[in-house]
Amino acid sequence: MSEQERVRRKRKVINIGIKSRLQLKYLRLVIGTIIALMILVGISFYTTFSLVIDTAQLGAYADIQLTDMFAWVKRLLLGEFIVITLIAGYISMRLSHRIAGPLYRIENIIQDIIDGKLTEIKIRKNDELQDLAEKLNKLVEIMGKEKK
Repeated sequence: MSEQERVRRKRKVINIGIKSRLQLKYLRLVIGTIIALMILVGISFYTTFSLVIDTAQLGAYADIQLTDMFAWVKRLLLGEFIVITLIAGYISMRLSHRIAGPLYRIENIIQDIIDGKLTEIKIRKNDELQDLAEKLNKLVEIMGKEKK
């Protein structure tokens, strides 16, 4: 495997080691929001279904049917909750990596500039912070001209 293929392959893997505090904070925010919303949906569902079962006088057979259906719907909601949480976690990690990766690179380049090395910032085209990278590259270019 050539060096270029190895770098491309490495980029496809989500590296949570880069700016992990930022990525985990974002992940907790997204997962926490989903959990809170699912709890609200669950409480609403449970309250509504319990009210229907308790107040409707449909007879013993209907009560058993509704209770069975209620148990089935609870399992379905739990399954949906797990799937939605996993999908949201994956998406939030992907999105946070598009921010954390460029921040990591920008921090390293700024340290290089502090150390006297004027280096251009290269960010993947799908990453966020393109505008900031362009402005920093312009700054590096101006500093390079002034240094000469």
